[in-house]
This record gives sequence, C-alpha cells and structure tokens, in this order.
Amino acid sequence: RLIRLRNAHPAFQGRFRLGDTEDHVLQLQWQHADASATLRVDLQQLQADITLCDSSGTQAHTLQA
Repeated sequence: RLIRLRNAHPAFQGRFRLGDTEDHVLQLQWQHADASATLRVDLQQLQADITLCDSSGTQAHTLQA
C-alpha cells in the first residue's frame, strides 16, 4: 500500500526537503504544486505519521510499532 501511494501521489514528483527537528524525530517532506506529503517518525515514541494533501483534501495516517 505504501509503495502504491509513493508511486501515485503527485507530491512525490516535486521537491524533497528534510525537516529541521529534534534529534529523535525524522521528518521527510515532498512538495509539488498544491500537493504535499510529510512523513514524521518519532524514534522515542516509536510512532510514524504520514500526512498527504492535494486538491481533494488532507489525509492523515498514524503507524505505531
């Protein structure tokens, strides 16, 4: 499912940016036109959040270990 999302969402056709976060957090961001995708991983809480935005709205998904 994640691979299909990565191949289909328009944000992944744009620019990549590594977010400036705390040492225990990794934030990856992609932006293309009005589409964006953000993956935020908290290594202390063992939690990951994926937020997707495009012309149809915003979707948020939480993954926990």
